[in-house]
Amino acid sequence: MKTLLLILGYLSCCHSAAISVSVDPCVNHKVLDQPWRSVKCLNQNCSADWQCDRNLVAGWYRFNGSGGSIIPETVVPINQCSTQATGWLNGSHPTPGDGEVTRRVCFHWSGNICQWTQEIKIKRCSDYFVYDLQETTNCNLAYCTAEAVIPTLPPRPQTATSSASGVNGKQFKLEITLMGDFDVESIQKIILELKLSLKDRFPDLDIHLSVGDD
Repeated sequence: MKTLLLILGYLSCCHSAAISVSVDPCVNHKVLDQPWRSVKCLNQNCSADWQCDRNLVAGWYRFNGSGGSIIPETVVPINQCSTQATGWLNGSHPTPGDGEVTRRVCFHWSGNICQWTQEIKIKRCSDYFVYDLQETTNCNLAYCTAEAVIPTLPPRPQTATSSASGVNGKQFKLEITLMGDFDVESIQKIILELKLSLKDRFPDLDIHLSVGDD
C-alpha cells in the first residue's frame, strides 16, 4: 500500500507525468456491433457487398449487438457472415481463471476448413469475451459471430466481517489530483482498473479523480 500511495502522490504533485500502466482489455476495448457478421447472414443478404477484415485495425474488441457476441467454435460454411471465407474459432473460449489465452481462427474456403489461419488472444470478462483481433491477410475473409449464452460467474462466498471495515477498521479515501495537460478518458480507465484490482483486498477503497488548474 505504501508503494501505491507514493505513486499517487507523484501523480498529484507533478504538472506532467509519463504513465505506464497495463490496462485490462476488459476495460479498454472497442465494440464491433455489425449485424452482417452473424452466421445467419447468407451471401450478401445482410450487406450490399462482400465483407472483409483486411483493413481491421489490430486491437482488443468486444462483439455486441444483433450480430452475436462470440466467434463460433464450430466450422462455418462458406459464403456466410456476409463474407466468402468464414472465420471460426478452432478451439475453446477461456474460463475466467485462464486469463488471456492464444487461440487460432480458421478461415473456411475452397473445401479446406483452415485455408487460412490467424492467431488471436481472448480473455473472459464478467459475462462477455474480448478478442485481440488482427487484420486478415486476404479478401474476402472476415470474423464471424454467433449468439451465445455465457453463464454468469458464481457468487463469491461470503465471509463474516465486523461492522467496521477498511484498513484496521478505518475507512479512508484516496484522491488523485492531476495538473497540466492529460487525456481524461485514459486516466478514468486507469482509475477504474485500479479500483477493480484492489476491490477484493480493500472493499471500501474510494478513489476520486479531481482536476486542478494550479
